[in-house]
Amino acid sequence: MTDDRDLYEAIENLYALDPPQRRLITLSNTMPRSLAQHLHRWVQGGPYANLFDNAEDTLTFQRVQCFDFEGLDKYPLLLAPLLFYVLHRASAAIDDPAFRTSPDDAMVASTEMYMMADGIAAARRECPMDDVASKLLAADVNGTALTQEEFDVFFMLLMVAGNETTRNAISHGMQAFFDHPEQWEIFKKERPLETAVEEIVRWATPVMQFQRTALSDYVLGGQTIKAGDRVGIYYSAANRDQTALDNPDTFDVRRANNEHIAFGGGGPHFCLGANLARATVRIMFNEIADRMPDIRPLGPPRPLLSMFINGIKEIPVAFV
Repeated sequence: MTDDRDLYEAIENLYALDPPQRRLITLSNTMPRSLAQHLHRWVQGGPYANLFDNAEDTLTFQRVQCFDFEGLDKYPLLLAPLLFYVLHRASAAIDDPAFRTSPDDAMVASTEMYMMADGIAAARRECPMDDVASKLLAADVNGTALTQEEFDVFFMLLMVAGNETTRNAISHGMQAFFDHPEQWEIFKKERPLETAVEEIVRWATPVMQFQRTALSDYVLGGQTIKAGDRVGIYYSAANRDQTALDNPDTFDVRRANNEHIAFGGGGPHFCLGANLARATVRIMFNEIADRMPDIRPLGPPRPLLSMFINGIKEIPVAFV
């Protein structure tokens, strides 16, 4: 492994890459078509089948965490809380005093993630599968493959980004249903899964802001942007834009023409895991509606203190 500072700089650079280097990253969005089926199998008859059934009558919604690596059965369900703990120590949640430890501990947590990535890479090199890890390891752009250090960085990026965004979209979605109970009734009765997923992601907008650097001069909304200017992108504001969406401050699971940008505005920087996120949110709420239709809040949500992630630390809930 390389020096921790080099790895952190590499992670930051991944967000800013343009083609052709970005082509390596887009390979990670080529999820197997059967992935949604795997997720469904896991909650129906796989290792997570009893996740809801065995839950206590009262639980903290945000703490239900499911992580798995297809084909790597040596990582049991018990790894989920550990992985969640490591991710928070190394991720953007470091802004929140409840999770903040120290810069040194963040480096230790990152090293733990890289060691896990090394193990996955070794397993996939020995026995490739139709999964993201194998595709990344086999990537070839202009005759260049990923080094072990680069694979480690990709793994860290995908795990942190996928964890913080999808998990918080689900939590915000559940809170939105609590705040708008008529929408929960519509969802349970009609199951408008496709439109509901997009509305939940729009409403949550887990990543609130980002920055890009203009490659050429451009005029946007009457404002001149010069090449080299750093531009702030506020996804939360854009997803409540009245000029782009009808009644954007209304939570509507039947919303049509939902042109939100929670996954990005398209192009090479479009969300790597958009398809996986959609599948996860869809399956989660379909299962909650089936198994916990009477779920209700026991108190207000506790928000994550972060300038980057629109997160919820926990929502106390009850169900029969």
